[in-house]
Amino acid sequence: MRFFFYGTLIDPDVRRLVMGATAPATVEPAVLAGWARRGVRGAGYPVIVARAGASVDGVLARSVGAAGRRRLVAYEGPDYDILDVEVTIGGGRRKPALVFVPARRGGLVATAAGWDYETWARRRKRAFLREIAGER
Repeated sequence: MRFFFYGTLIDPDVRRLVMGATAPATVEPAVLAGWARRGVRGAGYPVIVARAGASVDGVLARSVGAAGRRRLVAYEGPDYDILDVEVTIGGGRRKPALVFVPARRGGLVATAAGWDYETWARRRKRAFLREIAGER
């Protein structure tokens, strides 16, 4: 399975902590068209929302097995659904992937503001890693 990550799972430290031995060794840059990344009210992570003309940069993780998928589902929790999408990678090639999107009946509320990985990594990553490590 291929997964497109657009938020905290872009970070290799987060991927290793969440996925353990099932974490992919490498990922590659990818873009998801037709979606916009937004912050989540009261949280330090983003969601994506459908938006014509928008796009989201992220990474494509290949060869995620069933155990990796189970760990990702447990991490994301019931407020997310998995959606089949198509992402664009280097050279304009398109690849099918799975992505976590807010569940229709979930509790996530997207903000109007965007979310930036580099800003998150500088300001919130260390605390975030401690928080999710405490959940394990």
